[in-house]
Amino acid sequence: MFNDIGLPELATLIVLAMLVFGPDKLPKMIQDVVRTIRKIREFSESAKQDIRKELGPE
Repeated sequence: MFNDIGLPELATLIVLAMLVFGPDKLPKMIQDVVRTIRKIREFSESAKQDIRKELGPE
């Protein structure tokens, strides 16, 4: 999904985030985003397993 983001793009995103949210709130925002991404991945994997279990072997 994010395989095509390079260092310049990442640096730009960090600078923009610091300008918008401020350096004090940024670490908490990053933690929240990472936590949300992990939950989405867990949900996705769980859904895949449920579908595979319901459909059976192909």
